[in-house]
Amino acid sequence: MLVFMLDTENQKTIVKDIKDELEVFYDFIKCRCIDIPHRTIDGQPFAIICDDEGLFNPAPIPATLVTDSEGATTIDIVGNIIIAKDGKEGELEGLTPQDIELIKKNIWELENAVTGKRISTIHVDYN
Repeated sequence: MLVFMLDTENQKTIVKDIKDELEVFYDFIKCRCIDIPHRTIDGQPFAIICDDEGLFNPAPIPATLVTDSEGATTIDIVGNIIIAKDGKEGELEGLTPQDIELIKKNIWELENAVTGKRISTIHVDYN
């Protein structure tokens, strides 16, 4: 399954063919429990595999941001993430080259207010 991965710790984006297995998700995300919230990026549905307990981290690094109807942008998901296509009946599907380009177009470069370092986040919308 072709996916887009955001490594927030090392500030790297990775496009990789991976197995659709929990062990693979746990290894990359570095967590004990995953969640798979569904978001849209420029109107296209995606599944974002993330750490279910990410916000309990004392220094979470934003992975996705969402802008509400009033224009306020807030942190949505933190930590390493894997993005796959939101398939039928809850199944994950691999990304197409067009999906990957769409995700890349929605990467925002921000400055971490605490460390002063540049961080990459992805702008998403709630379904």
